Amino acid sequence: MANNPNPTIQQLVETAETTDEPLRFLIHNFVERYSPIQLIIMDRHPAFYPVFEAALDRMIELGIREQWMDYLLAKGIKIHGGINEYVIDFLNEQRAGINMLDYILGLPESERKDLLIFSTTTEMRKMLLVPELTADNRARIQAAIDRLNPLHPGAAAPAAGGARRRRRRATRRASRRRSNRS
Repeated sequence: MANNPNPTIQQLVETAETTDEPLRFLIHNFVERYSPIQLIIMDRHPAFYPVFEAALDRMIELGIREQWMDYLLAKGIKIHGGINEYVIDFLNEQRAGINMLDYILGLPESERKDLLIFSTTTEMRKMLLVPELTADNRARIQAAIDRLNPLHPGAAAPAAGGARRRRRRATRRASRRRSNRS
């Protein structure tokens, strides 16, 4: 990180790159340490991007990528003053002037869309685990999850081993036609 002249930031990046507990590092060094307004400012300040990227990269390296959502959840709860306030803001978030869920669902089929659906669903499932979540917000979150991941009526999950291929027995006439073409 030679391009980052701030020694404090550089130290944080180096710690994030080497820690065996990147979630604990993020919670301790950011969520617990700073006020909600400071967290918002840091989240938008480019000087801190290398720290968050290093922590996420370390999570990926350790095979615990899903813990990034735990960090986002903890930060969101602190910024908004509680899980229920965070849920309301989360579900009302706008992207390009459109509700976030509508925005995601309106994207063309792609890996990016799949990733957004996966990450948004993962964070919402983590929200459901917070005990202080009200029944109303629990229902709103579950409806949003179902909307992003619709189940098609009558569609069953594929059986292990893949789908069976059914062979139709050839009629005598069809068999004769094939043998005459040869």
